[in-house]
Amino acid sequence: MFIPYNPTEMQPGKSRRPVHALVAARAAQRRQQHQSPQFQRGLSTFVVEPEDQKPKDDLDKDRRRWTVQRKPGRTLPSPGPIGTGRFYPLATPASKGPCTARALSYYFDILLPHDSQVLSHAPAQRHTYGSVFLHWSAHHDIMLHGLAVFALCNLESQSEDLSAASAELHAAALYHRARLLTEIQHTLATGQVTDLLISALTLLITVDDHLANVAYSRAHTAGFEAVIRARGGESQVGSSVPAISQDLRTAANVARSLLVLHMQTSLSSEESESESPSPPPNPPTGDWDTYTLTQTLDIPKGFAALLKQGRITPASLEILASFHDWHDRYLLVDDPSNIPVWRHSASRPLNRVEKCIFVALLCLADDVSHMGLHPAAVIFRQPRKRAEMLLAVPPLWTDGALKDCLVWLWMVITTPRNRGLTPVRVQRGLWERITREVRGDLQAWGEVERVLRGFVFDGRRAGVWEATFGRLRGL
Repeated sequence: MFIPYNPTEMQPGKSRRPVHALVAARAAQRRQQHQSPQFQRGLSTFVVEPEDQKPKDDLDKDRRRWTVQRKPGRTLPSPGPIGTGRFYPLATPASKGPCTARALSYYFDILLPHDSQVLSHAPAQRHTYGSVFLHWSAHHDIMLHGLAVFALCNLESQSEDLSAASAELHAAALYHRARLLTEIQHTLATGQVTDLLISALTLLITVDDHLANVAYSRAHTAGFEAVIRARGGESQVGSSVPAISQDLRTAANVARSLLVLHMQTSLSSEESESESPSPPPNPPTGDWDTYTLTQTLDIPKGFAALLKQGRITPASLEILASFHDWHDRYLLVDDPSNIPVWRHSASRPLNRVEKCIFVALLCLADDVSHMGLHPAAVIFRQPRKRAEMLLAVPPLWTDGALKDCLVWLWMVITTPRNRGLTPVRVQRGLWERITREVRGDLQAWGEVERVLRGFVFDGRRAGVWEATFGRLRGL
């Protein structure tokens, strides 16, 4: 078919409109010939014609008129905060406690997608993962309160300290934590151990670790293992939801590691009372010399010196070896999403200095891995609480052999990858005390860098560390 076409007789902007209209009309005729009357009647029930259609020119005039009629000084409504305003099939979430709707919205909009990314989910698996937790939270209060308190702990960390918003979120978190504990106790009383119960326990363990509930953490250690055994062992965790069974087992192992790390790195009051200001221990002798020489060849000279001086024991060598194996394996990987989280369980008791070193290694591992930019990083990173931990170890401030180690501990612990989590006040307070009592001679970044390289120095964090030193020095 030939269509006469003379562009000189048409306006430039409408030159192809007759051709498009003719093609569309012919296509519509062909469709109508192949569609049955039943299809036409069914289609008419879903098509609604607008009653009043304004031309595009009129719409433009309305927009201009609205712009002119705006009152001076009147601001446009700002968009809602991230993680709010979406619809979820939850029956009256406001009746479930304070800030419930906000907490669940933040979890499903912000936290859950990041969890799915960390777990390397494909799009279909990501949808399934979210659907399971959405279904559980809609039908089981135990999961609703668990997700709510987990999200509220994250939201509270983003608020300014001692502010009204922070106080409101903290009170709401405590409410949902109490409700979660009640629901768990009620479920345990029935004797039924399900994947839902185990998932709720992982949330409670994580929250209690964040809130520093030491007594509950100790109770969780034995109780959680008993629940896993009652479920039939780790292999049976997630068996009710095969599509995400591996994810539920991963969450259970994360909770286990939190319990172990909490017990191995906490500075309990009993320990502090039992410790006395005794003189520094003597360097290891006899068979320990051979063990030390064979194990310290690959560890930084700063740790090797502390070992020879007796400030740390061979119990910390396995931790250092495990970290350096992990660190060397991913040293040249720049994308944090491709770096897994490092965790380790000490096989021997640690002294207080070793616990601080262990915590610093955990912080550094989180900062260079995919955990560094996760919205829930504050739950696991805990920069403020771990920074304050340094104040509870007097030898770090009085023992001259530990002064360089203190500088390294301070820098690593107080500079999280997510700068929004930086405990600015604690960071500055610790640095002022370090320069006043321990290392007042550190005047340039080069001097600080030499100290840091004596322990563990990561080039991917060097820029942040240098900027932190420059800011605190007022450069």
